[in-house]
Amino acid sequence: MCSRNLSWYGQKVERIEGDVALLNVNLPTFKLMPCGKNEYIRMVVREKRFDKPAVPVATVSRDYTLIQHGWFLDKVVDSLKDMGLSIDGLHGTLDISEYGERIQILLQMPVPVYDPGDGHPLAMMMHIYNSVDKTCALEIGLRWIRVICNNALVIDRKSDFKRAHIGKCIDEVMILEQIKWLLNSASFEAKTYKKWLQTSVDIKEVQKWANTTLANKWGQQLAKRTMHIAEYGCDIQRNPVLWQFAGIKQDDFETVPGACAPITNVYHLSQVLSWLASQRNTVDGQMKKLNDIPKLIEPFLPKNKSLPELFN
Repeated sequence: MCSRNLSWYGQKVERIEGDVALLNVNLPTFKLMPCGKNEYIRMVVREKRFDKPAVPVATVSRDYTLIQHGWFLDKVVDSLKDMGLSIDGLHGTLDISEYGERIQILLQMPVPVYDPGDGHPLAMMMHIYNSVDKTCALEIGLRWIRVICNNALVIDRKSDFKRAHIGKCIDEVMILEQIKWLLNSASFEAKTYKKWLQTSVDIKEVQKWANTTLANKWGQQLAKRTMHIAEYGCDIQRNPVLWQFAGIKQDDFETVPGACAPITNVYHLSQVLSWLASQRNTVDGQMKKLNDIPKLIEPFLPKNKSLPELFN
């Protein structure tokens, strides 16, 4: 996934890669404090750590439940242990906002990678999402990362665990049960990607779809980039009108790792869209585009078979 000048709701984002211990040591802690004479709200303050001073990051209601990032990560890891999975060498990626109020963690699960059939394996990742400023809910879900290019995929489903920070929104038992459910559903998701690979598409139909459905959702620029990757395997980010004047050749464009051009199936179309989603320069933009993909490719899937009953 893109790490160039990432931001999140306007704030700078730091990306840290390493084992769980390294990720954990970079997670700040917060406390709730009175907000002057206003008895109806409280202030969320990042506590002082290392060379970083204490700083307020949000105001919340009296009903707000503060979930520490580190506690959340610890309970996810504990749940994996309880399920008998080895966490030795467990590693991942942390995206954290400038003042630490928002985090996104991708942990690579200690299970074999899966090849849907095109020779480019997928690694199963546990996706952890949390904030202490009400900008995003607490969430656990599965993502699949294409090893060759770090593209992420997610099936459109209602299985992700998502909770607002109100009352007893989460505990150890909820986390364990959700992770069990997610890992049990993983084999089904893997089969779904294989079915996408086996579902053919016609490049002319993709062009019509890009000019209408995709352009209406993502705009003309991303629709044009989609088709260039789908047809030639390389990405373009300049205005096509300027190509001839700038002397740009096709060889100058960015080759997309693992691109299978011209595409012939739904899976490789989804990978084109995933690449474009991963290139957004905001965490929220990446997530929004990634979550759009399952619905966008539905026109190319057999009717009533894109979203199984299991996830309804």
